[in-house]
Amino acid sequence: ALAWVAYRPATTPSPEVMEQVTRVLEQTESAHRELRHSYRELAHHYRRLQENLETLNDVVELFTALRQATTPTEAYRLILERLRTRFGASGAALYLAHETGFHLRAALGVGTLARLQGTVRVDAPRKGARQAVEQQVQQALEALRERVPESGGDAHAIGTEANPRLLTLPLRTPQRLLGMLTLVARNPDGFDTATENRLHAFLPHLLALVQLYEQIEVMGLRLQEIQALHDMDNLLFTVSTPAEIPRRALEVLQSVVPFEYAQLYLPSEDQLTLQASIPTTVEILPALQFGSERGWQGWLQQKTPMLSICDTHESAHVPDPAALAPLRSLLLINLQSGARPAGVLVLGHSQPHFFTEGQTELLQVLAAHLGLVLERARLLIHLERLAITDGLTGLHNYRYFQERYKEEVRLVKRYRHPLALMLIDLDNFKQINDRYGHLEGDYLLMQVAEVLQSTLRSTELIARYGGDEFVVLMPSTNLQGARTAAERLLQAVSSTRFSTTAGQPELAITLSIGVAAYPDSTEDPQQLLELADSALEKAKRTGRNRAVALENTV
Repeated sequence: ALAWVAYRPATTPSPEVMEQVTRVLEQTESAHRELRHSYRELAHHYRRLQENLETLNDVVELFTALRQATTPTEAYRLILERLRTRFGASGAALYLAHETGFHLRAALGVGTLARLQGTVRVDAPRKGARQAVEQQVQQALEALRERVPESGGDAHAIGTEANPRLLTLPLRTPQRLLGMLTLVARNPDGFDTATENRLHAFLPHLLALVQLYEQIEVMGLRLQEIQALHDMDNLLFTVSTPAEIPRRALEVLQSVVPFEYAQLYLPSEDQLTLQASIPTTVEILPALQFGSERGWQGWLQQKTPMLSICDTHESAHVPDPAALAPLRSLLLINLQSGARPAGVLVLGHSQPHFFTEGQTELLQVLAAHLGLVLERARLLIHLERLAITDGLTGLHNYRYFQERYKEEVRLVKRYRHPLALMLIDLDNFKQINDRYGHLEGDYLLMQVAEVLQSTLRSTELIARYGGDEFVVLMPSTNLQGARTAAERLLQAVSSTRFSTTAGQPELAITLSIGVAAYPDSTEDPQQLLELADSALEKAKRTGRNRAVALENTV
C-alpha cells in the first residue's frame, strides 16, 4: 500500500484551488503587516505615554515646589534641586535676563553651581548668550576646583574639551530672551537623548513660571511706584515742618530702591547745599569732577538730567575713589521744577554696577515728582514766612508776636524761667513823615529795623507792633538784662544818621523804650505787655530818648 502511494501519479491542483491558496497567503501576509504596524504604533504610543507621564511628573514637581515656596527665589531653588535630582545633574543654575535680553545674571545656583548665586553678571548679545553662560559656568567650576580640591572631580572634568556634560537651554519667547537654564551632568558622557528630550519638554513650563514671576515683579514695581508717588504727595501733610521733607523724601525713595547712601542738594543763595543725607557721611557731590569744575558748579555747567557711575574706581568723574569709600556705584539725578533747577539727588551703593536699568527709570520718575514736591514745599515755606513777616521791615509781624508771646507765657508758668519784654516807639516820627513824606518815613522804619536786628541777640524775637512801634520778646532774660539791652539800642539809634531814599544821611531819630520782666516787674507773666506799655508812656512823658524799666514794688 505504501508503494502504491509513493508511486501514485501526482495530480495537478486545479487553477481554482491555486487561486484560493494564493489569496489566503496574501491575506495572511497583509494581516501580519497590519499586526506589525499596530505593534509599532502601540510601542510608539506607549513610549509617548511614558514620556508624557515623566513630563507630567516633572511638572508636578514644579507645582509642588510652587506650593512650598513663598518667594520667587525660594521657588527657583526648590525647582533647581528637583531638576538636579530627577535628571542626574551634579549642579544646576538659572540665569535671568533684564528686559532688553542683553544682560544676564546668575540668579540662583545649586549643587556644584551654588557659588554662582548672586556673584556673576554676564553681558552678552542675544546670539552669544549660550556661549557666554557656558564659559562662565566652566570658569566657576574651575575656580571651585581650585578653592575646594577634594570636590574637584566634577569641576575638573568640565572644560572646553568636555562640553557634552554642560547642557544650556534658552528660556525665550518669540519677542525676547528671558533667561538660561544650565545643568552639569554627573555622567562623564553627558546627558542621554531621553533626558535631553525630557528637559526640552519641561522647558515651556519653566518658561511660563519665569514669565509669571516676571509679571508679578513688574506689577509689584508698579505698585511700589504708585505707593511712593502717593507717599511723596502726602509729605506736605504728614511732616510737622517743611524742613523735614528732604529727609523724608529720601526715606520714601529707599523703600523702593535699596540704595545704601543718599544725599539731596537744594538751591540756596545761588549754590547747591546739602539738605538731607542717609546716613550722615562725607558730602559726595564736592568730591566729583565734571569737566574742569568740581562739585555743584561743575554739575550745573554740565546740564545733564542723569549721570550713572557704574564703578567709582573706573570713572573719570571720581578723581579720588578712596575719598568716597566704600561707595562703588553712584547715580546723580537732576531735579527740575519746570524750567528751573530744583536740586540734585545723589544715590550710592557699595556694590559696583548696582543700579539696574529698571531701577534707574523708576528713580527718574520719582525724582521728577520729587522736584514738584520740593517746589510746592518751597512755596509753602515762602507763604508761611509771608504770613508771619511784616512786609515793610522784614521783621516778624504783630500776629506772629502774639502767638509767640502766648507760648512764652505758657512756658514761663510751667518752668518759672525769666521773661522780659520791650516796647519801642520812634520819637517824633510824625514830624519826619510830615516834612519828608511817607516814602521817606517807610525807608526810615526799614533802617531802624536793621539797627534793631544788628544790636539785639538772634534769640530775641523782634516784631513790628504797629505804625512806628516795635516789640522785643526776650526769653530767659531778667529786668537788668533787658534794661542793658535797651540802653544799647538807645545808643545805637541815636548815634546813627539815617539815609533818605536818595542816599543822603540827613535823618536823625531817637527811641522811647518801656521795659518789663517776669518776675522782677510782676508775678503774672500775662501782665508783661501791659506793664511795658505803661513804662513806654512814662518814658515819653519824662522827655523821650530814654528807657524806663518797671520794677515790682510789692
